[in-house]
Amino acid sequence: MAEDDDLAAHGLDAAALEALRAALARIEPIEPIGAARLARKRLHIMGEPAHDTLLITWRGSVASEIAGRKRVAAALQLPGSVSVFTESERKAEARRLRALCPERVYRRTN
Repeated sequence: MAEDDDLAAHGLDAAALEALRAALARIEPIEPIGAARLARKRLHIMGEPAHDTLLITWRGSVASEIAGRKRVAAALQLPGSVSVFTESERKAEARRLRALCPERVYRRTN
């Protein structure tokens, strides 16, 4: 995600959103995900597949953020492609995504 990317709300339907939540819950025992927010990059090329951007907040510490992000991205089954990032890596982009998408798509409940 670049600072000048044109972002919008994710636009997932209820079934796709529930599948995303289930995937994040399945990986939670391996990677301590506390919360996640999702936005969709607006692409101005007709026929281009969707590209989603997922901001994750770790619950506690992780041994390697890079490896954790890769495992999270691999576990997701979204239409098109997805980028996963954390606030510690990209503070300005995280603030922007949180302002655009204040509602979390995932939050650990216990």
